[in-house]
Amino acid sequence: MNDTPHDLSTPSALWHRAPYEIDPLTWLAGNRLPLAFAVFIPLAASLTISTTAHTVPDVAVQLTAVALMAAACILVHWFALPLRGPFTRARALIPAGIAGIATLLSATNPVGEGGVGTLMDVEAWWAPLGFAFVLGALVPYTSVSTSLLLGAGASTLTALCSVLAFPDSTWPMVTTISITLVPIVIATAGAVAFQWQVAARITRWASSSTPAVVSGRLLQERARLAAVRSELQGVSARVSEFLTGIADQAHITEADRARAAALASEIRTELVERSNETWLHTVARGRPVTIIDPDHLADDMSPHQRSSVHALILSVLDSPEVQYPHVLIELRRERDDSTAVAITIDAGLAEGRRIMLLAPHYLSLRTTADDLHWKGGETIRMRFRASHEPR
Repeated sequence: MNDTPHDLSTPSALWHRAPYEIDPLTWLAGNRLPLAFAVFIPLAASLTISTTAHTVPDVAVQLTAVALMAAACILVHWFALPLRGPFTRARALIPAGIAGIATLLSATNPVGEGGVGTLMDVEAWWAPLGFAFVLGALVPYTSVSTSLLLGAGASTLTALCSVLAFPDSTWPMVTTISITLVPIVIATAGAVAFQWQVAARITRWASSSTPAVVSGRLLQERARLAAVRSELQGVSARVSEFLTGIADQAHITEADRARAAALASEIRTELVERSNETWLHTVARGRPVTIIDPDHLADDMSPHQRSSVHALILSVLDSPEVQYPHVLIELRRERDDSTAVAITIDAGLAEGRRIMLLAPHYLSLRTTADDLHWKGGETIRMRFRASHEPR
């Protein structure tokens, strides 16, 4: 059975879930970490490049490699932005591949007088440390299995580059390779340990249960009861007003009887109509929200999915920055009996403000829904699959 993105109860979550995926709200500012590493790489490289005897072509090659390594971290930051979608393994391989090209470029020094071994000692070679920084930038967004894959690839490539770059090193070749691999091995070990701990702790929390925890079914029934109470209060107010008017009169007239019959018919029609509505129609009532749900599929959503969608709607409609909001929600049944949900939002905000307003709700939905996709622009479009919740 395949694990869904929000299924944390299986052992595979320890291997295949990134910290950002398991607990995204903890990592809202996490996409700044790659930018910090993008700054550290030039600083670390400049300490060795500036103190070695070199020519202009040598410096140009090394600075190009440094720029590529820093660009890899910036690319990680771009991939980690909330509106860019899931941070897949394929995305992680791209910056790692760029870092590998930078390492190879630095080692071979193709337009210089020789390899990097003619410029500096193996202990001063900056590229392995830069590669380790790129691996560190990927830590919050990759899983244990991906970190092991990237670490193995980085170690293999760096070892081969060290053989090419330092053939005449005063150290034995095994020692030379070991020296260059130290930063990468430490970075990989630290990444795996951190990711494993985050996954293990969140998994234990998700799988634990106590009598004090309120079940989703009970929350669902409480929400239904609250809606019924709200409807009954409106009905009671109209009935009380009519009965008070009758009590103030000396006798009941034919007009009162006609009014009572009309009021009873009106209330009956309204209650029947509302009983056929889903929770989503109740949320949208009186608001600029259009619901297309002829099969009442909104009631099949899990309580956590309902909460995320409800919070998303309220964040748009109740924000003082949004002057003319409108939300369109469409639900349809899929072949696998799941529910496809499409949400279109007209918020009328600049991109930066839209991100600040909606990113937390996007991240919350990502932990509860499958196949979540986001398309930005003037009109925001979001679609996902909701799990089937028995009524």
